[in-house]
Amino acid sequence: MDMVDFTWSRCRDKYRLEQHQPRAWLTGKPVKWERFGLDREKCDRPRWSLEAASDRFERYRPLKFTGLFSIFAEKTPASRKGMQQFCNAFGLPGGFGPAESKTDEIQVQGVDELLSHQRRFRGALALYRNGDLSELARAWNSIENLAIVHTEFRVGETGRLEMVFVPSDLIQAMWLQFAQFACSEANLFRCERCNEPFIVGTGTGRRSTAKYCSNACRVAAFKDRKQESSSASA
Repeated sequence: MDMVDFTWSRCRDKYRLEQHQPRAWLTGKPVKWERFGLDREKCDRPRWSLEAASDRFERYRPLKFTGLFSIFAEKTPASRKGMQQFCNAFGLPGGFGPAESKTDEIQVQGVDELLSHQRRFRGALALYRNGDLSELARAWNSIENLAIVHTEFRVGETGRLEMVFVPSDLIQAMWLQFAQFACSEANLFRCERCNEPFIVGTGTGRRSTAKYCSNACRVAAFKDRKQESSSASA
């Protein structure tokens, strides 16, 4: 049994971008943002959110993508369209905190919030790659809501009781996945066929010589080579 037991939901019909005008524009009443110590230009700009296109959700296991934190942090463009692309594939990540994360069928999430989560992941990965482990530890310990990852008992295949970690949402799951990577002797590779990140090495179930992120990519690459060889000999 894996140490982390986590399922999540994503909308079968994907997510649409919606633009929302600031409240002052809707009411027509002037707001003196400066009184609250806020930047008026930033507060007056329209907001964007990602909203489920329907109420048809499916459950899946996102951590089967062993480099999911890297897909979110590095491969996903830091833009509205980039966040939409990620959410279409994996669902809205959450990251609201314990009071607001009672269901994984999240209908709406702000784009600015997602971009903020992404910046934190990018910063953590940069510290790790630069070898600044003390600063990484300080940054990690300052991240809010990581404590809401909780433990549960499961009965394993052998009939023995086993303890697993259960994140509350996809953001927490990706942080936990990153922590396992950063604290192990694993390496982050890119699949030679689909270019998706994946982790190899200690505790990952993949050899350090692995070239593909999944058996499907390995088989597809074999078929491609066989087809190329047949074409060359024809």
